[in-house]
Amino acid sequence: NNGIDDVMVAPIDTDLVLARIRSLFRLKSQEGTSIIQFGEIKLNPSEYKAWINENLLSLTRTEFDILKYFILNTEHISHETLATEALAFKMIKDADYEFLYSHLKNLKKKISKHSDFNYIRSAYGQGYRFTML
Repeated sequence: NNGIDDVMVAPIDTDLVLARIRSLFRLKSQEGTSIIQFGEIKLNPSEYKAWINENLLSLTRTEFDILKYFILNTEHISHETLATEALAFKMIKDADYEFLYSHLKNLKKKISKHSDFNYIRSAYGQGYRFTML
């Protein structure tokens, strides 16, 4: 009622709509708190800071945005969705995702310095999944 935050074009992917609704509910439930936590990872979105086991991570803005998107969307996330949703990358037909692979590699490396757990997992043919399992 107060404006539009997103535009959906036909054909509408119901899985994407459900993922966005879940994300909005998670964001709404985080209102009033400045810290988002997932396992041993804490994020402060207003200050763009992240900690693992109380160790401050030195993340770029892009790495922070990817990590935040993963924490708020724990389902399988495709390369295209990660690029367009988390990074606001304008998709080009046959886009090259090398920039995304580079950021993910750096993010994984920074997380692994302070945690033995591999949070970011590749799902063959599906993209990525952020999990504690």
